[in-house]
Amino acid sequence: MAYSDDLFFAPAGKLVEMLKAREVSASELTQQFYKRIDALNPQLNAVVTLVKERATREAAESDKRLAHKGEARPLEGLPVTIKDSIITEGVRSTWGMKIFEDYVSDTDAPVVARLRAAGAIVIGKTNTPEMTMDYDCDNPLFGPTHNPWNRERVPGGSSGGEGAALAAGMSPLAGCGKSLIGCDSSLAT
Repeated sequence: MAYSDDLFFAPAGKLVEMLKAREVSASELTQQFYKRIDALNPQLNAVVTLVKERATREAAESDKRLAHKGEARPLEGLPVTIKDSIITEGVRSTWGMKIFEDYVSDTDAPVVARLRAAGAIVIGKTNTPEMTMDYDCDNPLFGPTHNPWNRERVPGGSSGGEGAALAAGMSPLAGCGKSLIGCDSSLAT
């Protein structure tokens, strides 16, 4: 299947519909978003940690559930990114701080647990200012995130990496604390 930019900028709800209709598999969708990240992230520095092996495994599991329609969950197979300051089981969460450079939690924050329980697949973590406490997205661990539309500018503070990833089509949905961004109203529960 050939993919156009339309796929990367489709509302998350549309991608869920495509997954459930088997127009695209979770494995294909996950790999396409990784290709997009590989192509654009070197210039943007929005995604700071990738979870390719785990996401690939979870996408294959989602494809099995999607094949048996009764087993699919509401966000089954949808790739998502999570802000680096939101703890994610088995994945580095640093808050952009050197002191937490190697911190890996054994639990998920509530927003991550809910996304995963709904069938979403975490594909990576996005950049944030140190301690999420600045107006721009820069930290001593990963450096600055650049605005995809003007690389001389920043995408903003606390969720700058998520904002840049969404704006560049590197993620269809983002976990930022107690809320989701990039979500359309059909996904609200």
